[in-house]
Amino acid sequence: MKPFDKLTERGQMGWLLGLARAALTHYDIDVKTVRALAKHTNALFRVADAEGQRYVLRVCAPGEQLRQ
Repeated sequence: MKPFDKLTERGQMGWLLGLARAALTHYDIDVKTVRALAKHTNALFRVADAEGQRYVLRVCAPGEQLRQ
């Protein structure tokens, strides 16, 4: 497998989508859909559950913190 920084933009988003789906298995959410919203220094995903609730999942590099 290529290093992340050597992947195309599409390849990076595919990798991050897999990571997002793996992370969601650690939450008590019956996930119906996961869609990419944006990728800059973080990747944002729109998540919908089976009941219609919507969430945003943020994937960031290790050590990054949410700025307030």
